[in-house]
Amino acid sequence: MKSSLTRLLTALVLPASLAQANPIDFQLEQVANSSQTAPSGNGYTASDAFREPGVSSTGAVAFRSSDANFDQFIEAGTPGALSTIASSGDPVPASSTLPANSTYDSFDDNVQIEGDTALFTASPNVGGSGVDFDQQFLVQSVSGVPTVVLQELGTVSPVTGLPISRIDNSEGYGLGVGRSVYEINETNAAEDKSILLFQGGSLSVIQTETDTPPIGTAYRSLSDPYADRNGPGIIFQADMDSGALESLLLTEDNGATLSVVAQTGDSVTGSTSSLTSIFEGEIDFGNIAVEVILDNGNQGVVFIPTGGGLQAVAEVGTTVAPGGGVLTLRNEVSLSGETVFFDGEVNGDDVLLAWNDGMLTEILRAGDVLDGITVEDIAFNRGGAAGEFFGFSISGTTSGNPASAVYRGTFSVTPDPVLVGDYNNSGQVEQGDLDIVLQNWGTATFTGDENALVGGGPFDGTVDQNELDGVLQNWGSTSAPDFDGGVVPEPASLALLSLGGLMLARRH
Repeated sequence: MKSSLTRLLTALVLPASLAQANPIDFQLEQVANSSQTAPSGNGYTASDAFREPGVSSTGAVAFRSSDANFDQFIEAGTPGALSTIASSGDPVPASSTLPANSTYDSFDDNVQIEGDTALFTASPNVGGSGVDFDQQFLVQSVSGVPTVVLQELGTVSPVTGLPISRIDNSEGYGLGVGRSVYEINETNAAEDKSILLFQGGSLSVIQTETDTPPIGTAYRSLSDPYADRNGPGIIFQADMDSGALESLLLTEDNGATLSVVAQTGDSVTGSTSSLTSIFEGEIDFGNIAVEVILDNGNQGVVFIPTGGGLQAVAEVGTTVAPGGGVLTLRNEVSLSGETVFFDGEVNGDDVLLAWNDGMLTEILRAGDVLDGITVEDIAFNRGGAAGEFFGFSISGTTSGNPASAVYRGTFSVTPDPVLVGDYNNSGQVEQGDLDIVLQNWGTATFTGDENALVGGGPFDGTVDQNELDGVLQNWGSTSAPDFDGGVVPEPASLALLSLGGLMLARRH
């Protein structure tokens, strides 16, 4: 069943001079709910059956679920077409170094998916003994065939040549296309952290704590790697041992070129504060969204486009949510193209928000009703948005009884309205636009934005009355009119039309 939420509640979070209004339209579709049967054949647990899903750029979702007997599952697919990748009690992949007859015991919340590959962490029941063994391993399932990528005390690190001691199972890995990145602790006296790349069936080193950073004196720790699904970039965060230089956000071109994207002290457009600390984030098409702490102590989310520069998305205690109330952020941020999704709280209520080009759209808030479930809690995670899709899970009540569900959303961003006649993209139809027409009159050279021509272009090959009409009929406008068959010129435009004719006569 599809739930169409068309209340495009919006609020600008950047100054009007820096932002264009791009509201986000979205539609929600339920993937699974707690009244259905779990893969085990038992019912799902009612109150918290589903953890936050990962989403692929083609719309597949992957998530951890639990049944009434507390057995756990990794499920993946699309609405109406789910399959089970792994279940409690299943044999662990043969590629592990665990004792024979070891099985899956439990799975962590962070499940990611892209293409035919799902990525998740698991804890084993060793040797069929029924004893939960505190030795996690990270599984990559390709087309339903699971393989252990990393195993604590089992996988040899390419840094030290010793088995790794720990895998970060929360924000410590990211899945791209044909590759994945990981945060691990080495087995040495300092338990140094390293960022590893898995590609082509083998592990390589992106950076380790003992490496020399591009700026500052030394790393204190490395964390939160993520791989671009639509480009070569890999991002990760570094805490520094360099006094005032507390934090860096670094990007690497698939292990080739290391660059600093953001650092302590950077200014943030749309905020009166500068950057202090950087936490987990995502990269997509080279764009980056990341959670930060500002120098006023507030938590925030910033967007960093491919051209650089930090733009404020939201800030605790300052940003007003579209549905009302001042926002308190949580730490889950996901990115698709230039659209940022993140969760938070308003007056103690969960809220899920999306941002694009300076405008917030409220997706869901505690108290809303989805398919008969009154929402109490919303769970969202890194990896929860890709392509035109995003995903989340909810828990709440139905007729006073506990209920939960997982959802996939589709979204689109309303294109910026085109201001006819604004050939130089200044935001106003003015002298500069008229100059483009007059200086090229009668030639085949049009140096302006073709999208701003009457009818939306394209340029017909000669600068003539059509190009002039776009300017004269919209002179002084600062917003896109509903141009349908022409706009009757106002007296000022008529006067300008006469002036334009005189100028053209003089030129000829």
